Amino acid sequence: MFEGLLAQAFICRNSVSLRHRANGGKAETHGKKLTQEFRADLYFAHHFVLEKKRLEKLAKTKGHKRHAKRELKELKPEYDQWCNHIGHGWARSLKNNSCAGLTIEDFAYSLGLAFDRWYRSLYAIQSSFVHGGNFGISLRYPGNRKRPQLKWSDSPGEVVRALRTANYLHGLQQTEFNRLLDKNHGPYIKAGLFRDAGDDFRQVFQF
Repeated sequence: MFEGLLAQAFICRNSVSLRHRANGGKAETHGKKLTQEFRADLYFAHHFVLEKKRLEKLAKTKGHKRHAKRELKELKPEYDQWCNHIGHGWARSLKNNSCAGLTIEDFAYSLGLAFDRWYRSLYAIQSSFVHGGNFGISLRYPGNRKRPQLKWSDSPGEVVRALRTANYLHGLQQTEFNRLLDKNHGPYIKAGLFRDAGDDFRQVFQF
């Protein structure tokens, strides 16, 4: 949901300045102006660039080569059309990054302080829940070689926290559309979106 929100904000904003968090420097735009229409084009082109990358890997896998090559042939007209439109520099940037040609970290940083704070505090925790690579997310391990138990994250506090997070992300998405339609729409916090936020959100967004 957070990564989807970044893409939505990227398209909906009147203007966007892409930057690298490490040094604050401007990101490469390959000679293109980041108009709202062009940013929407990058979002669409990103799909075809990633699909070509996926199929090229599949074409090297035994048992899938013929299927992948057929799919690549079918994809080629649309891929070529989008790459010619956005430019091959942008196509290279999209291949290993987000639809903004940046890592998620730099993407969040480029869209403002609220997004950057979310990425640096909540995003890592949420990613652990999604990817399940950390046993502490799904197992309670008492130690002393005792058998671990499944952790359902079903306590009232955990359920409320998860629902609030989803609600805030949905609210942020709505806010981006509201800002697109109403140029005077207030920023997230002043608009009252986090009025009933818990302590974790108040700490992240410092209000």
